[in-house]
Amino acid sequence: RRGDESNDDSSRFGRVVELIFDSKTKGLRSARFQCFDLDSTCLTSSIRDTFHVYYYALAGGSDEFLKRIGIDKSSLSSHVYLGLRREVVPDDIAGYARLQSALDVLGLSENEKKRLFSLLGAILRFGDIKLKERLAEREWLPDELVLKLSNRKVESILFPGFVGLLLGQPSMGVPSAGVAKESHDVIECIANLLEIEDVARLEEAIVRRGSLGETRNLIDTIAEELHCQIFNWLVGLCNDVLREDSVSEDRSSVLVVDVKEAEVVAINGFEQLCSNLISESFQRLFWQRLILYEEDLYRSEGIEWNDVEFDDNQPVLDLFLNPGGFIDVINEGSADKLLVESFPSETEHWYPVQDFPSRFGVVHFAGEVIYATNWPEKNRNRIPEAVVSVLESSSCLIVQRLAKNMRWVRGSWDGIEGNDQKTELVALRSGIDALVSRIKATTPHFVRCVVPNRKKDAVVFDRECVLEQIQQYGIVEATQMAAKGYPLRFTHKEFINRFSAIAFD
Repeated sequence: RRGDESNDDSSRFGRVVELIFDSKTKGLRSARFQCFDLDSTCLTSSIRDTFHVYYYALAGGSDEFLKRIGIDKSSLSSHVYLGLRREVVPDDIAGYARLQSALDVLGLSENEKKRLFSLLGAILRFGDIKLKERLAEREWLPDELVLKLSNRKVESILFPGFVGLLLGQPSMGVPSAGVAKESHDVIECIANLLEIEDVARLEEAIVRRGSLGETRNLIDTIAEELHCQIFNWLVGLCNDVLREDSVSEDRSSVLVVDVKEAEVVAINGFEQLCSNLISESFQRLFWQRLILYEEDLYRSEGIEWNDVEFDDNQPVLDLFLNPGGFIDVINEGSADKLLVESFPSETEHWYPVQDFPSRFGVVHFAGEVIYATNWPEKNRNRIPEAVVSVLESSSCLIVQRLAKNMRWVRGSWDGIEGNDQKTELVALRSGIDALVSRIKATTPHFVRCVVPNRKKDAVVFDRECVLEQIQQYGIVEATQMAAKGYPLRFTHKEFINRFSAIAFD
């Protein structure tokens, strides 16, 4: 679901439902789901609610389940991955019952359902891992020097790079990330839920020799990828249930595509940029189909025509997608403070924010958005080999299947030349291109969702709120196009059949 009274933002995947009809009887024969992972960062974002399924699991799970995943329902405020809504509501209990029923339809056994909910619990617990800074590992130093330093109690000096400088290796003493003492039990819990016997190996794969930011980002990436793979696995089960026994040529299909609109929050970062790039791409598709395509058609048929004026957002997309644009700069991995300086020259569609060197503004079709950069680490979201390997060691067949899919994804990225190709933005651009290409192969129709008010109050119509959306989404221009043009079209045969009675005796 897109969102409801308990969750504004539960669906962040581009979803395509293909409804397959019999061409002769016009009856529905089957359906097929296809997913384009356009943004899974909703799971690890602290500025919005997470996916419905986690609230369902906590609301309907038994005491034994909650004990197994190490979560107390009465104190959910400490669990980061629950986002803004760190509580369960009565609707979540009903949602849990619907989820159980749906899993029964998919043919999951009680044991498989138990393991599935254990996986969801493990994903939530990844957000509870607390990190601390530590000095470089002792084994990097010569034994004699370690002994001298220990005797002189120099290891806790304020300047951690001092030893490295003495040895001519300045990076040796730079602090790296380690697991806080109170989080070792969390990792042990995660290992048990994932049915991984070697807890130390799991911790070593998660907490590598990187900075706090890099390690935190890796943990988030693992959780997001596990969520993605579970989602895709369940979608595959849905398609298995709905698949036709035999495929006939006498069929037609309708695609229903669900993508979210533009997003602006208090602090706009990498996740909001990805979300708004999706919205820009589909707004451009809207302009192409409802305005540009129609105008080209009229001109090709020799119809006298005056163009409808609209705010074309192609220049904004060019800022992101063109060579040397935002995506190329971000993929190069510059430090946040240097990122804005590396962007293309300032235009009417973007500008640096004065006095804030790591912030910049973009004039999107839905309004201006100020972004605070925190991106190079987030953009390099990629599961390391060590993590995939330890997941493959699980005794749970579901986890093994998810790890196998992760390895396939790693292999597909490894086949692309250039490190700048192995990034979240490249994956996002690939997903958008695939979905837009699929839609362009059809005759699209658009349904724009307009909310009556921002507070989600019943029977309240906020005129300014509605007018703003109508203007931003291009509904005014689309209406003008229909009024000026020829929205009702018939084939010659259809026209004769319908109107011949008034034209001929």
